[in-house]
Amino acid sequence: MLEKLLNRGKIDDALPAPHRRFDQVCAPGYTGRKRGEVVRIRTVVLQRHTHQFLGTFGGAGNGDSRGELQRAIGMSRSYATHLEIFPASILVRLDGL
Repeated sequence: MLEKLLNRGKIDDALPAPHRRFDQVCAPGYTGRKRGEVVRIRTVVLQRHTHQFLGTFGGAGNGDSRGELQRAIGMSRSYATHLEIFPASILVRLDGL
């Protein structure tokens, strides 16, 4: 017991090498700071007057704005089809680009 207490601050060679947990979902990107960090981006599609979420998409790095816009348009079209709304009456607004 005493030996465990004395050795608790020492580094054990049996431990795995340190790694970043978010390597698969994050990528280097611009955060507005001098230090390079990994970032994620989130795109949210919602109906304006009811604030109903139609979809939310996440991506690594600073994102793929064209791909996310295509996904948002596809989500809006399927929503309009489901509610039998004419696609010409849908307005898409981009904020934060």
